[in-house]
Amino acid sequence: MGRGWAGCVLAGLAIVLLGGGCVSPVTLSDEFGASVEQSKQAQRLLPEASAGTDYVDGLDGRASERSLERYLNSFPLQPAAPPPAMSGGSAIVNPGSVAQ
Repeated sequence: MGRGWAGCVLAGLAIVLLGGGCVSPVTLSDEFGASVEQSKQAQRLLPEASAGTDYVDGLDGRASERSLERYLNSFPLQPAAPPPAMSGGSAIVNPGSVAQ
């Protein structure tokens, strides 16, 4: 019984390996992926913004951290919802106890 199984595995492996040699290689054009790159460029609001090295005005790290903490603490804590009850319709748990 072990020999038949091993023979089938070896035959399948041989078919896969020999059949894989018959596949022609995939060639991609030089323009492959150009449409994706064009779409990404079209979605940028200001493409030249990354070239600027101007100082960004705004909050410093401590002020922004305090602001974020105040914002997050402004929401009231609610107790966690209980897990949903198991409801599966009218399943018979013990068929012997059902009156007929």
